[in-house]
Amino acid sequence: MYSILLGVFVLLSLTSLYIIKSQALYLMIIRIYVVFEYILFSYFLYNIYLNQIAKKIILYSNFPFFLFCVFDFLISSNRLRFSNRPLLFEFSCFIVFIIYFFYEKMKTVVLYPLYQSITFWICVGLFLYFSGNFFFLLFTSISTDKKLNEQMLIIYSIVTVTKNILLGLAFLANEPIEETEEHLHIPTDINLDDFTFSNQPKS
Repeated sequence: MYSILLGVFVLLSLTSLYIIKSQALYLMIIRIYVVFEYILFSYFLYNIYLNQIAKKIILYSNFPFFLFCVFDFLISSNRLRFSNRPLLFEFSCFIVFIIYFFYEKMKTVVLYPLYQSITFWICVGLFLYFSGNFFFLLFTSISTDKKLNEQMLIIYSIVTVTKNILLGLAFLANEPIEETEEHLHIPTDINLDDFTFSNQPKS
């Protein structure tokens, strides 16, 4: 779903830039993509969280984030310049959400190593993406040094490519099937109907 979403918005972005040639439409598409990205990743984490309170927090966080994006758009003085504020808000939220996922995973998974989990590697890739690009956006928003911004753009590209590689390789993880605690293990070689007594009196 993430790949499809990314592909659709890349096509829309390129169409707005090179065919329609509208900078305002391009920035609007990017803003809409940020909202959809937040909803998709929050839905993913919602499905892998175990704690019900954490599930509700991440589920209900979609509405405040949407309102923040709308508010940021309305207060933007220059509509032809992209605002980093929604992305900084999104990245900081998901850094916290993923750290909690690691904490929850370390508490509950005891039967196999964490690196055998598909969701673990997906979250590693996403954590690298959010944390790396958070500082990229932070530095580029406060810095006017052209060389520094170019170097940060290289770091952004490396982080994004690494994230995509980890997301692809995550599905190669050999994750064992977790069995519920209610599952009763009965040995196959036991015969409950065989009542033999070795100390029976001889007739």
